[in-house]
Amino acid sequence: MKYLLAFLFILSTVPTFSKADFKQPTILISILARNKAHTLPYFLSNLERQNYPKDRISLWIRSDHNSDNTIDILKVWISSVKHKYHSVNTEFIDDEKSYPDEMGPGHWTPQRFKQIIYLREAALEHGRKIWADYLLVRHQFEFYTLYIQRLWDLSIKGLY
Repeated sequence: MKYLLAFLFILSTVPTFSKADFKQPTILISILARNKAHTLPYFLSNLERQNYPKDRISLWIRSDHNSDNTIDILKVWISSVKHKYHSVNTEFIDDEKSYPDEMGPGHWTPQRFKQIIYLREAALEHGRKIWADYLLVRHQFEFYTLYIQRLWDLSIKGLY
């Protein structure tokens, strides 16, 4: 009986935690955008509708070799939302409109493949540097069909 009372006393003094007591994981979203001015507003508005806490999201955005106003759209959007996010890291290169051996905006040259690989590795390294818990790698033309919060909820339950 003495041990039962001691056990019940210990249980009664253990603090209980609710979901609100824990911060959600930090997420770095890597976005590469090139010649997508026609779909960029849809993508960005979809990103804004995510119900995951924006202060737990960092953005890593790169854009280069554009023949349209992709970079201008990104700059305007970033200036209006950057205060909502934990951090926003950008690099825009507007010197060249295309790759030297490119036959058109949809043509993937070996140099373009190398650049994409380089940028993906740089995003991963940035995620490590800022201690992000997760890295979401997105091309600008991929729309979010699942909310980030839903992915997190499923991963907690071991379903995703």
